[in-house]
Amino acid sequence: NYRSDLAAHVLLKDSANIPLKLNLAKQEMNTVKVLDSLAKALPVSLIDERAGDYEYFIKNTYNQASVLKSYVRGLQEFAEREMALKDFEVKFRTKGINWLIVEEGDSVSLQLNPGLDKAYQPLVVMPEKYTAGLHFKDSVAISGYLYGITLSRKPDLAIKFPIDVGYKHKTLAQSKAFIVHDAGEQIFFVILYNENKVKDKLTVTVAKIYRSDGLAWSNHFKVDMPPASATFVNGELIVTGLDDKKWVLDKNGKMK
Repeated sequence: NYRSDLAAHVLLKDSANIPLKLNLAKQEMNTVKVLDSLAKALPVSLIDERAGDYEYFIKNTYNQASVLKSYVRGLQEFAEREMALKDFEVKFRTKGINWLIVEEGDSVSLQLNPGLDKAYQPLVVMPEKYTAGLHFKDSVAISGYLYGITLSRKPDLAIKFPIDVGYKHKTLAQSKAFIVHDAGEQIFFVILYNENKVKDKLTVTVAKIYRSDGLAWSNHFKVDMPPASATFVNGELIVTGLDDKKWVLDKNGKMK
């Protein structure tokens, strides 16, 4: 079964589909475990002990016990070697599925809290769809980002946008974001804010992005309460705060 799986998966492994490759590796890992168990079920010492009981079978199938022992030993070594290879591949594919490969060889984590040493800090991840967060090029040059998540883990949507100056590594725990898009997933809004108030106000950054044309605008607003949800209706973005108060942005990013 293991060799059959390898043969059946040859063409599929040329695919750029990272989740598919992980599933294939896991399937092969399961079948090689069965092979390993079968190989270990017949130790060489048992062949020596029971050879007389199966003399007819051994003679007609393997000619002599030494050939059978050599075959079993080879099968055990093959299974152990393949187990190690598949274990490495599953770990490698599992790690790869959680990263987007972006410009200049950089990678963006698809899991929250990847560590403060990472330039890209995701604040929201919509599995297999989109992710948004902060990009710390250095301690001064900080921008927001929106990436589309694809099966190849190479984004089909990649936009950066200016943000308010108040974002720092030390305030990441208080930084939040969410993504809103239209029904056709052609128009996107990233709403990004920090829960720390300055003079009883929160600064919220809202970026409007077109899939075809890129960034339309990125504006900053002072509000009383953190945004809780947003809807895009008739060209306007309606944002509802935790206090249930609503504020509306027109198509040009102006608050009404």
